[in-house]
Amino acid sequence: MDERVIKEIKSTADCLCTYAEKGRAIGSLVTVTEPIMAHEPKLELLKPLKVFSSVDKVFAAVDCSTIPLMRGNNFGAYVFRVAATLVKPQSGKEVNWSYEEHFQSVVGNEVHRKARLQSIRFDYESKMGLPLLDKLDRDDYLILDGGSYFGGTRGFSVSLYEECRKRGIKLLTVSKKTQSTMTSKGTDFLATLLTKCMDKGVWLYHPFAKAKSDEHLYGDISFIKLNLLTPIAFRCDIMEYLADTDLVELVSPLTALSQDARCFGYPVCLYLAHHFTKTASPKLTYYREVLERELREKHPDALRKLLVEEMLANFRSQVLYGAKHLWDWEGSEIV
Repeated sequence: MDERVIKEIKSTADCLCTYAEKGRAIGSLVTVTEPIMAHEPKLELLKPLKVFSSVDKVFAAVDCSTIPLMRGNNFGAYVFRVAATLVKPQSGKEVNWSYEEHFQSVVGNEVHRKARLQSIRFDYESKMGLPLLDKLDRDDYLILDGGSYFGGTRGFSVSLYEECRKRGIKLLTVSKKTQSTMTSKGTDFLATLLTKCMDKGVWLYHPFAKAKSDEHLYGDISFIKLNLLTPIAFRCDIMEYLADTDLVELVSPLTALSQDARCFGYPVCLYLAHHFTKTASPKLTYYREVLERELREKHPDALRKLLVEEMLANFRSQVLYGAKHLWDWEGSEIV
């Protein structure tokens, strides 16, 4: 285990001890959520895409998972595993990848922790994305998981956006979930759109909403369907500096990454980045043992309090459902 990992686990243990001894501030934890946006689908905004089997571009992607090591009602200790992929479709879909693991605790209730964990993931993804740009040429692609929010308390680094703009790299964000986009009736926008255009092939829907950098939204919100044989489409935000280009030419190369049967039309560079954020259970068990040993040696009373709160918080998963570890049952979605 390298020195950085040991240092981060020790810091996590110290933060948990502080919580156990002093608690958390009541009523001081404010969360910011993405605003709900409501529009009715307009089929005239659909643009047919070209389907490619191969393109002479490099596609980079970054993703980060949150894996719980210890969790109570008002605290959590997590492994953050951030992974990057480089996919070259013209080289027989050559894939290069790398990852880093980090450790951090978050104090607060479940709602606060969820917002804070998202912010931490954006920070790690931004830090891994910046050096990744050195492996890309002008007109290559960097794809991030999420909405096109930069800066503020819940966005990617603005410096990552600016570096992509300066270098001529095509920066897009693709979201697995579209909870904030609704119709005026309060139904899911993308589901409504898909039911109206079942026979439209592969397409780009642009724009659902325009970029508003003063609100930290740096891209036009749009939607893409990249695989003819699947019923799935995704939110895809197109950065403001790309919005005046030929958007069909911009987005169509993604079809070369979206024909893999595993992905259901999801770009394979992001699919693989997400895959590489997974950590094996024996490794997580070892990390948990190291964290407990650090607490036991330096803060035994705090460890006892933390374990009692953890037992109370996880009664359903561990007793009623028989999960041996948090990560075995609830995976990366737990906060």
